[in-house]
Amino acid sequence: MKPIRLLISAALAALFLAGAYTHFQPARWMRSRIPGEAGITRGQLARATANRLRLEGKSGPATPADEKAALASLAARARLQTAADAFLPAIEVAPREIDARLASLAAAFKGQADFEKALQSQGIPDVAAMRDRLAADLRREKFAAMRLAPEIRVTDGEAREWFARHGKSLGQPERVRVRQIFVATLERPAEKAKATLDSALAALAAGRKDFATLAREISDDPASREHGGELGWLVRERLPPDFAGQVFALRKSKPALIRTSLGWHLVEVTARKPAAPRGFEEAKPEIVAALEALKRRDAAKKGGF
Repeated sequence: MKPIRLLISAALAALFLAGAYTHFQPARWMRSRIPGEAGITRGQLARATANRLRLEGKSGPATPADEKAALASLAARARLQTAADAFLPAIEVAPREIDARLASLAAAFKGQADFEKALQSQGIPDVAAMRDRLAADLRREKFAAMRLAPEIRVTDGEAREWFARHGKSLGQPERVRVRQIFVATLERPAEKAKATLDSALAALAAGRKDFATLAREISDDPASREHGGELGWLVRERLPPDFAGQVFALRKSKPALIRTSLGWHLVEVTARKPAAPRGFEEAKPEIVAALEALKRRDAAKKGGF
């Protein structure tokens, strides 16, 4: 599924970024027009194709299918520009939106000088001119979104119908809230790591120190250490098997030591929630977002964007 933003942004970057195209071609040939595609040059198509391959993570020479897809994107952009010309002046674009797009493009170059050189090689005299082009492109994107808005609107009835068919798949799995103190065994003997946590468990049981203090003092887990060892709510499917099985078997408020392939953990389950179905109202935002994405894809294809 290719969001409309990807199609438009790929065309924009392909038109203006020389750095994305690395194959030398004679200048006259590059400037020649493509028959049947008003205003699109072979150079623009070559850059659009190369940039499309880069965005999709592909390597090697472009195939005819790659060139066809890139040409379709360029042609769609041209049609969108023609349709939007009468409306563009009324569409507002905030300076921060242009700043963000400009920063994203400039990040592909080693420095400002290289970026400006690339712009000039494409006939764009300076950054100010590039900002004007980006503003126009953002207006076209917003116009496209306006055109698609009526077609992607999801009604309450559509959302409820989807929920009636697929609602069971949105149920909440069993969850546990967990905190831990972790001592790695990759660079220390496993016996020493366990002895450290045995002492911590004894201090905890005797009330000499609390869990959060011990986590800050001992734990090798930087993500949870400064939060008292808190890992938050966990579901079994998102945990390593050797950790999940032991954690979900623990009793609530009973700290215990468990061992995994990474080291020793002093773990406490502080709360538990059983598996439960989700109601429609709770799941509705998620359902609407998914249905809108599907409608956006279909509308974009139908409209040729």
